[in-house]
Amino acid sequence: MRPTVLHAVLSLVLVTCGLGSVCCHKKAEPGKATTTPNRNAKRLAALEAAELNRDALVITVDDLTSRDVDVRRRSMQALARIGGSTARSALERGLADEDGQVVAWAAFGLARSCDQDAEKAVAQLALRGTSWAVTEQTPSPEGRFAVDPLSSIPDAIGRCGTPLAETTIANWLRLGGYLAERSALALGSIAAKHHRLETTTLVALLDAANQKESPPQAALYPFTRLAAVEPNVQKRLLMVASNAIAQKTDARYYAVRSLPLTGDAAVPLLERIAIESANYDPELRADAVRGLARLGDAGQQALARALTRLVPRASDIASDWLQSTAFNPAAELLENLNQVGAETRPLLESLAHSPLPTSASAPEERRILVLRCQAAALLAGSHMTSPVLLACDPDKNGRQGAFALLRVLGLEAVRGRRATAYERLVSSRDPIVREAALRLMRAHPEIRESAHFLANALISDPPGVVATAASVIAENPERAQSRIDNDEDLVRPGDKASRVPKPTPEVLLALDKAAHRAWELDAIDVRIQLTDAIAALGALSDKPFLEEQCKSGLGVVRRRAELALRRLGDAKKRCTAPVPTTRKRTVTDIDTHVQLRLHTEIGVLDLWLEPQLAPATVGRIIELVKAGFYDKMPVHRVIPGFVAQLGDREGDDYGGTGEEPLRDELAPVTFRAGDVGLALSGPDTGSSQFFVVLGPHPHLDGEYTRIGRAGEGWNRLVVGDVVERVELVTSR
Repeated sequence: MRPTVLHAVLSLVLVTCGLGSVCCHKKAEPGKATTTPNRNAKRLAALEAAELNRDALVITVDDLTSRDVDVRRRSMQALARIGGSTARSALERGLADEDGQVVAWAAFGLARSCDQDAEKAVAQLALRGTSWAVTEQTPSPEGRFAVDPLSSIPDAIGRCGTPLAETTIANWLRLGGYLAERSALALGSIAAKHHRLETTTLVALLDAANQKESPPQAALYPFTRLAAVEPNVQKRLLMVASNAIAQKTDARYYAVRSLPLTGDAAVPLLERIAIESANYDPELRADAVRGLARLGDAGQQALARALTRLVPRASDIASDWLQSTAFNPAAELLENLNQVGAETRPLLESLAHSPLPTSASAPEERRILVLRCQAAALLAGSHMTSPVLLACDPDKNGRQGAFALLRVLGLEAVRGRRATAYERLVSSRDPIVREAALRLMRAHPEIRESAHFLANALISDPPGVVATAASVIAENPERAQSRIDNDEDLVRPGDKASRVPKPTPEVLLALDKAAHRAWELDAIDVRIQLTDAIAALGALSDKPFLEEQCKSGLGVVRRRAELALRRLGDAKKRCTAPVPTTRKRTVTDIDTHVQLRLHTEIGVLDLWLEPQLAPATVGRIIELVKAGFYDKMPVHRVIPGFVAQLGDREGDDYGGTGEEPLRDELAPVTFRAGDVGLALSGPDTGSSQFFVVLGPHPHLDGEYTRIGRAGEGWNRLVVGDVVERVELVTSR
């Protein structure tokens, strides 16, 4: 820390220490807790139960002031995860504790309740962070499962995101070292919340990133959370990002993701990164491809040039290449390319006619079909009857062929023969194809039978189809009205409806049937989307469904129900949390980790579950593995450089186990490349789906339950690859 800055910080502490004990390193008051180990063990178990049941009233003043630091830590962890107004005062008290982990959990919990009094929370956190930084300038050495104030306090201030938050964190950025690293990440949270940062903050970030010695790796991360920057910032950002890419640290990922903000000047650099497999890893190259796709014609021309470098001709495609890490960046490029020129046509024609060897394995065939149909869609342009398009998937009902046809249909108005083709897809027996076709309605108001298609989807069996139809109605309620015969009656994307939509009786009846179905306990997305659709259409007959959701034990469901009931006329409606229900945690005697070995179609993949911060979640996963739940499970989501995800047997992202959702076990810890997290649809909605992070993505930190660490090879997966069986290898 530079002396002048240190003196300023010390002065701030001396001036403000009288404002409250929150800034003073004072030992906590001894409580009445006994030092008897067995008694403390029982108390720790009670605190764990309080967290699981979301019952803050179980936690007493004696717990918060106990001589046993484990009791204080466990109490604050529980309160941080419970949240709400009941926990707020205790969390504020926890900031004054002498123990770093207690302080870290208190800060994390306050950040999650910032909406109650954000300015007060930021002031308290800023004072405590300043006092802690004076005496502790390095993070706790306790490792992967420790929580630390130097991480959690800046993060908490960033999540609150007030003007004072940005000023405070921007000042901390100048202090250097570990605190500057965490401050840069916190500014990313502020940028994501407000979609802007002050110019002085942006300059401070660029100065930090451009330091010759030990620049913060995350200094450019906040730029990745912005949609645009001013022209006077663009030029310097290009220079600083270009330098950061040379660093073999996480800084290069944030640099690549920030480059599109600099406009066409970034195209040559992004193109180079996309094609140079020897110098850049697949995740970085996938980021570069997506960056080029954001840069209009210049970016498209670069993607076209890169295509010939990334994708071999059909005759040169080998089995090893198809299942290597090179495949996903190539597939990502084909998905983002939308121009066909003279230099790319021969290669695309070669790919579109790639032979399907009779000896090809299922993974090879799956990848060849991706290449064939992506190339065919590009060659077809807007011509839905193109022979190369119709022949790309040998299976007339195949998924890749359907996706390619939808891509082509989306390029022009869906009328006449195109409407006939669309009707076949929106009625497909494949729920994933059907959901993709329903989503196409959002951008195509001219689809005349949209109300009929939506009604049929609402009464179908697959939960994902029902949820997708409801989401289309919620976002575009005019799609649920009678057939549109004149272009003048269209409500186009981005337009505001000039009149209240008049849904057809068929849609209202279907919506009512969907609302009365007995949905699985973890079908949260379905309930939320139906709630929003009922509100959007003003369907008063379904008010009982909304009242039922208003009593849900899940906050995310209650909040949507409250908004819906207010839209239906109950302006003062409040959906309060019910009395906490007792839950039983899945019992596991795993103390450190358990290794899972996934035998997949592309080989063996390993991961290690870690119960230290998420015992209930890890217990559920182990239970599902033992029951064979993940055997024959498809990988349903892969975003190159971001995540690979599985745990939904239907493969459309809406499935789970049918059991009661898991309570979140969030923590102020970092997700790094290779970490494993539980997928969510909102707070406390986890079930069976988990993801492996494929690159540094700080926006996941503290938002998802981190449950483990994965081995190598997960970046070779594509959607549709199957996990044949999961083996429980070792545990200790």
